Amino acid sequence: MTSNAEKEVENQIDQLQEQKDLYAIHTSHRAFRFILIFAAAAFCIFFLKFGVYSLAVHKEILASQGPIPWIFESLPDAARWGQLGDFMGGLFNPVIGLLTIYLLLANARMQKRELQNSLREMKTSNSALASQANLMEFQSVQNAFFNWIGHYREQLKYSSFVNPNTQQEYNGVEALRARYDYYFSEGLLKKALKDKVEVGDTFLKELRRDGQVDDEAAAELIEQILLKQWRLMYGEQQGASHSALKAIVALLRWIDKQPSSIMSSSRKAEYFSIVESHLSTTELLYLYFSGWTIMGADNVELLKRYKFFKSLVGKSRTYANFLAKRPNCPYRISSENVLYDSGVEKRIETSST
Repeated sequence: MTSNAEKEVENQIDQLQEQKDLYAIHTSHRAFRFILIFAAAAFCIFFLKFGVYSLAVHKEILASQGPIPWIFESLPDAARWGQLGDFMGGLFNPVIGLLTIYLLLANARMQKRELQNSLREMKTSNSALASQANLMEFQSVQNAFFNWIGHYREQLKYSSFVNPNTQQEYNGVEALRARYDYYFSEGLLKKALKDKVEVGDTFLKELRRDGQVDDEAAAELIEQILLKQWRLMYGEQQGASHSALKAIVALLRWIDKQPSSIMSSSRKAEYFSIVESHLSTTELLYLYFSGWTIMGADNVELLKRYKFFKSLVGKSRTYANFLAKRPNCPYRISSENVLYDSGVEKRIETSST
């Protein structure tokens, strides 16, 4: 709205200036016509007064000079014609000179304004072309984004898992979920914590829900057991899942590196949210645990900067609620359970994904 109003004001100013210059040109033309009429009238009056009178008085002299006499050179009053020329030249030359200069200046102003209008139109056209180019490039980015999501899904298809207890086979995302449910089952965790931490029937449920352990020694041990289970799970299916994790992290880095002319900061945050919404809780947990173990510091900072796990921590019934409160957590959270950008205090491993 502001841009259109400014353009309207500029157009009105240009129209007023153009009308002013046209009025000056028309006035100058009328002045030239007045000068011509005045000069013609003065010449006629002078001729009637001195030319015709001289012809009548000096008939004999004119007759002796032949049929076509040199009137103005032969007449005794010829000096008066010189005086007339001096009078007319002295009177009109300065006026005509000033009018000519004024017309030249007015014409120069009009040409300058036309040039400015042309430049303004060129800038507007260039801006429109640039906006169109940015739109086309953004559409290309959108297509690449969703193709990348499709590539990630294709990578997950190669992941498989056979439950050792039931011998049932799972593939794709279901394989990730079944593998996580197996390695983080209450039975395996109770077995790992046996004789180390007193685990009741509701202890693990409350741990997933609230993430609160009053005994710091027990909390540290639980943290170590959870990360150990993750390493066992990840090592068992490292090939397919690692490729999928690399694809999703590469997609997030690609979004972050888009120039601001194509994707603003708020738009990048929206695309991070879109990626997060495409991932199940189990897939988010794979990325979450990767930040504790195998993911490089730059990728952890990237996920932290965009608050990537805001739907996982505090909202899901997972062990992420417990790990988020640990001092070693690479993703520190605020009191509202929203990830914030703070320094990474400690990292278990530093090899990059």
